[in-house]
Amino acid sequence: LYVPSPGEENHFDNDLCINAFDLDRNDVHYGQSVAYSNQHASGTTAGCTSSRGDGYDAVFQISLSSAGTLHVDTIGSDFDTILSIRSTCDDVTTEVSCDDDGGTGLTSSINASLTAGTYYIIVDAYSSTGDGMFVLNYSIL
Repeated sequence: LYVPSPGEENHFDNDLCINAFDLDRNDVHYGQSVAYSNQHASGTTAGCTSSRGDGYDAVFQISLSSAGTLHVDTIGSDFDTILSIRSTCDDVTTEVSCDDDGGTGLTSSINASLTAGTYYIIVDAYSSTGDGMFVLNYSIL
């Protein structure tokens, strides 16, 4: 599990849509949720019917040049996560997929069939007290 150097967690600023971190096609991103704010509650699509996501969150964006299946998961994270994929970052009604606990333990996992375009991935903590180290694994299948 990735452990940031002292003070490293303070450089994260992608808790707002305007600062969404650009993702490449296949990679892993590590972060510490305590460095973020709570800006994005999840919606009520299948997988997230509880409308939770009260904790710290981080925003990522990925652009697909053609249709494909996007796989994202938080397996390896050390707190209860929620994942959300939206076509418009600030608009929960554009949520195309959401998951709570579909990964290992309390982590999340999504396989979403998407058309070409830009999508926003939100890594969120289930509760307002949930924070810690997160791992975001992602690939185009």
